[in-house]
Amino acid sequence: MSQRASSPTVTPDCGHGAPAASARHRIVAQSLALFSDRGYNGVSMSEIASAAGITKAALYYHFADKEELFLEAVITKTARLAAELERIIESTDELNKLLYDIALFLLDDGLGEYRRLHLDLLTIVPEARRKASLRQVGDLLMTLAPRLRSEQRQGRLRDDMDIDATMPLYFAMIGGQIRRLATSPSPGDEPVSNKNLAALIVELWLHGTSARHQPGE
Repeated sequence: MSQRASSPTVTPDCGHGAPAASARHRIVAQSLALFSDRGYNGVSMSEIASAAGITKAALYYHFADKEELFLEAVITKTARLAAELERIIESTDELNKLLYDIALFLLDDGLGEYRRLHLDLLTIVPEARRKASLRQVGDLLMTLAPRLRSEQRQGRLRDDMDIDATMPLYFAMIGGQIRRLATSPSPGDEPVSNKNLAALIVELWLHGTSARHQPGE
């Protein structure tokens, strides 16, 4: 019988005498950095154990396999994104600036460690195992909905606008730019800054693409 089943209160040897909870935190932190930098297929469990300063056996005490650890890393990263989005929402009063700050934050971060995590989640992890992580991403995006409904009640958004239907379009534009830059870079083109992309996304979502007519036209 395994140590976990027979003695759940006993802390395994996780290296350096660290408690199990501390070791688990260290494992997730190191795996997040490695998965983000090199991708799921570019990292082995032995390398993660070495980076976390534990034995491979101790690593498998905490996580049954690499997929389970990868999903935990994705959940951890998504929770960090959610906390930052909540901070932006709570600290920004003006609607245009709010949407701009969120778009810029996600573009900056999405072109960092979350980009590869999300691509690997969709292309490598079996659908049955990634459902919980994808639900968490959906919950993450919904953090903006109450604020948009408040803006709508105050007349800053059209009263006939379906927030639940149109808000995902805003995030889809951000995600589309992240995927485009991640999978189809154009080295010969002058890159568009994330600040300009964020401003364009806000402009399109709030005002559409139709030509603006001057009064009297």
